[in-house]
Amino acid sequence: MAKEPEGKADEAETKEETTAPVAATPSKTGMLIVIIVGFLVMVLTPLITVMVVKMTAPGVEKKHEEKKGEEKKTTETVYDVDPVIVNIDNTQGTRYLKIAAHLVLSEPKLAEELKKGYAALVKDRIITAVGNKTIPELEGEKGRETLKREIQKRLNDELNEKMAGTVLKVYFSEYLIQ
Repeated sequence: MAKEPEGKADEAETKEETTAPVAATPSKTGMLIVIIVGFLVMVLTPLITVMVVKMTAPGVEKKHEEKKGEEKKTTETVYDVDPVIVNIDNTQGTRYLKIAAHLVLSEPKLAEELKKGYAALVKDRIITAVGNKTIPELEGEKGRETLKREIQKRLNDELNEKMAGTVLKVYFSEYLIQ
């Protein structure tokens, strides 16, 4: 074996090092494919799961549709009362309540009758119910609920004598104490 000069041996080693295979780095296209596949997996997995559940449990969907149908059948008849402003008791006319009530009625015919000639009666019963209340009786959720029940009772007492149907619920869309 012939001995190579010292400088040439170092050159040969360096050449071997530089020609050694380098680990491949992922290209931009490869990364894009990985991102797209990951996104599709994240999006499609829940959709496929929902489809499988619906196909294996069709009774659940039917029950939900039946409930929707029941809700549509039980539409309520609502009579809107124009806003009323009433002086509050024991305030010497310095405080008042502005209230807009909505009455849920048992019969659609009752709404027609109220519109025809009983709007004044409805307002009068609301004014009567509010007019004998003090501020502490009207404030807070308990006060509003008590007033709703009283208005409902007063109206039902009056309407039962004159026509068929009742007030089922009373809602307020405005309730302002000043």
